Formats: sequence, structure tokens, C-alpha cells
Amino acid sequence: MTSSWWCWTSRSTHSTWERSTSSWTRSSAGRRTGRSSSSPTSPRRVCRSKPWSTWRRRGTVGERLAPVRVEATAVGKSYDGRSVLRDATFVLEPGTVTVLLGHNGAGKSTLVRRLAGLVRGEGEVRLAGRPLVDHPEPHRVLGVDLGTPQVHPGRTVRSHLRLLAHGMPDAAVRVAQVAELFGVGPLLDRRPTGFSTGMKRGVALAATWIADPSVLVLDEPINGLEVAAVRRVKDLVRRHADRGGTVLVASHVLAEAERIADRVLVLEGGGVVAHQDLAGYVARAGAQDIDVVTDDQGRLEAALAAAGIASRSTATGVVVSGVSQRAVAECARDAGVLVLELRPRRPTLEDVFLSGGVPAPGSVERTRT
Repeated sequence: MTSSWWCWTSRSTHSTWERSTSSWTRSSAGRRTGRSSSSPTSPRRVCRSKPWSTWRRRGTVGERLAPVRVEATAVGKSYDGRSVLRDATFVLEPGTVTVLLGHNGAGKSTLVRRLAGLVRGEGEVRLAGRPLVDHPEPHRVLGVDLGTPQVHPGRTVRSHLRLLAHGMPDAAVRVAQVAELFGVGPLLDRRPTGFSTGMKRGVALAATWIADPSVLVLDEPINGLEVAAVRRVKDLVRRHADRGGTVLVASHVLAEAERIADRVLVLEGGGVVAHQDLAGYVARAGAQDIDVVTDDQGRLEAALAAAGIASRSTATGVVVSGVSQRAVAECARDAGVLVLELRPRRPTLEDVFLSGGVPAPGSVERTRT
């Protein structure tokens, strides 16, 4: 895979690599020549991507992102003859946050890597109508966080981020801005040796955001972060989508994911078994539980049990399942219990997922909003 900053070209007589906009090149023997890249004697330039200066400056919170639709068609991946991802077909729309769900081994991390172009496999992934490798500046289209901090141990955080921001207008300003967003500003002049997990995660997320890509694919982005950092990341993810970005988040922390999600993509056994809006997925829970607060919790529980109605105690009252509010009220009345509060409990994303709200593979739902 060609890097975003370094270009490789092979000729019949020799090989060279050169840096775009750089004033020097290096030969295969490792000599630094000092020739200008525009010199007639310098190696042929192979990176003809659109220069940063021709792009509208981005990164300010209020600015809109270029809309990029992500289309996955029959995407699959096998290891040693074993299929870990099969026939995954879906669309991620601009302006939305899609939460990727699945139990361990369902294929979430493999799907993230396929979307990022880090592994090959069956099917096709298109961003704005073409494969990622066909985009002149892929790092402006897609930003990926794999959940594993990768910072060169010999570089400072500033140097690491400056490398990723190479060629951007006001790169130094952009580095400082993004570092501040993720709370790693005080770490800019330090090397990562001795960094905590949270510090490394902050640097990794800053690196993902640095080029202000239209599409973000994030694998467990809040793992290892403290409470304040979790809130910061959630706000930035939601803000990115509100600017027109396309976001896919794989997370086991469903309570946090639900707060930012527009849609849900569920994997089971390597296949897509649900792809729909969040409200539609949560509605799978069917009948809602009912929260009841009374003047005599023990007597109500006994009356419910005698009537064959399932209930459980909480710190504030009783939760009743499987019946209507009217049935609960009548049971309390017959037992001589005063009902102080009676309200339906909205099921959460976690409730639905953990209760088996995943259809069998092959019965995929792709409800569109």
C-alpha cells in the first residue's frame, strides 16, 4: 500500500523514493542528493495528488465535510479456509453514526480492517463511488483507529502528528488544535515512553482526526479512557457526523454507543444480521417493562407473584415485565397498595442486544430511515 506521504516508483534500471513537495530525494543506495524535486535531473514524480492548498481548509467545528457514502458489497474474509466475514453488504450514509455490534468472534475487527483496506478479501468496498486506493488523497477520505495505539517510540507526539499533517495549510496550528481537542496538548513535546493507556489512546485518536477525513472508522475508541475523555470523544464523534461526516463505531460499551448512534449494524457469525435505525432496533424488545413505586413494595411483590406476574426489586421500587400498566394497577388495587408512580421503562440498546435481539443469520433486516 502506498503511503500518504512517501511515493515509491520502480524503473528498469533503478528504484527511488521521494517525498512530495520535498527539496531532496534519496536513491536506492541511500544517498541524499539535495536536488530539487522540480529539477530536470530529479527522479520522475509519481505522486500527482491534488495539493493541500487546493482543498478548502477544514477542521473548524462549524465547517461542512465533503459527503462520502461508504458502500460494502458482498464483503468477506477467510483465514486458513475458515470464513470469519461473509457476504457483508450495507451502506453507511453521510451525516450518520452507525454502531457496529456483535459478540466476540462475530467479525467486527475484520470488517473494520476490510473497510480500511488493511486486509484483502472477497467483495468490494467503495467510498464516494470508488475504491479507497483510487482516491488521490485517501487520508482525507478515511481515518481509521484500530484501538491499538501506534506511536513511534523515538518521536515526540508533536513530531508524530506533524508527519501525519505534512503538507496541510498551517500544519503546526492544526497539530496544536487537534492535540487540544483530545487532551494531549501537554504531551506534544514528550516521547510516548511511559505513557499511560489513556495517553496513548488520546494520541491515536488525535492522529485519526488530524487530516479531518470525511469518513471515520473507529474500533473501541473509548477503551482505556477516563470519564472526561470518554465524554470528549463522544462529543467529537457526534459533531463529526453533524458536519456531514460518515462514522462507524465498533464498541462493547453499548450504553455510551447508544448516546451517539443513529443506526445499528449487527454481525453474527461473520454475517450482517441487522442494519437499521436505532429506534427500530430497540423496538425489537416488544412489550416494555414497567417501573412501579408504591407505599408498600413488599406487599405489591407478593400480590404480583400470586397473580403469576414477573417482577424484580430495585432501589426505588418494582420493575414488572410482560403485562400492561392496567394489569399492574389492578393488582395493586386488589392488594390495597397505593401506587405513587407507574411508568413504562424504555428498553436500551444494551437490553435488546443482550436479551438476544439478534435475528438468525440469513434473516437480515436492512430497514432504511
